[in-house]
Amino acid sequence: MPEKITNVHLPKCSHFEHACYNQQIFLDEKRETHLLDLWQYWQNRTIKIEFSPFTKSYVLSMYWSALTITTLGEQPSPNETFQSVFEILDTVIGMLLFAGIVGSVADLVATANRVKTDWQQRMDRLKQFMMYRDIHSEFQQRVLKYCEYEMSKMENMSELEMRDYLPPKLYIQVNRYAQWTVLAKSPLFKSCEVSFLKDVVAYLKPRDFGPGEVVCARGELNRVSLLIFHKNR
Repeated sequence: MPEKITNVHLPKCSHFEHACYNQQIFLDEKRETHLLDLWQYWQNRTIKIEFSPFTKSYVLSMYWSALTITTLGEQPSPNETFQSVFEILDTVIGMLLFAGIVGSVADLVATANRVKTDWQQRMDRLKQFMMYRDIHSEFQQRVLKYCEYEMSKMENMSELEMRDYLPPKLYIQVNRYAQWTVLAKSPLFKSCEVSFLKDVVAYLKPRDFGPGEVVCARGELNRVSLLIFHKNR
């Protein structure tokens, strides 16, 4: 069975060489009748680049899709009422699906731009406030780094909002699971049992610290025990 898309064949000789020129077949007006002769003639004079059947099918589908979108596909016109109705419905459904996909992508882009614009406006107001108050440059850098840290997390819901939104029992289960998995990755608790870790996390409260923030200073009186975990460790 002949393939709809054949492999690519490149000539191994230049255009001016005598081996790449067959005068009898080239001057024939009915070259379609000599396809077998042409194939035999060029079989040893070309380099074949093979493609997988999946690649050929994908290229063929893209080719026909491009022809259909640009209304250049030489498809037969409908002759019956059923064919006309099917063609109209198919076109309308395709346009609706295309419009829905484009609209969804546009909404995602608009949402991302809106979030970025809001954060940029906050950063600008913070910079203006710190310049107006003549804040030291060290504190300005710490504030900006913290804002960049919060922006990188992209949290839509904070810990307190999640606690208020979920039922107490479900929140405790989710919180315990999230915390004991963090403890299990630590070398300090690597050899501990899962039941022990689940009991320990019942007494833990998660807190986030920004970059450059002082958690505990040397010589400072501390009333709580802290377990510090980096987000990557």
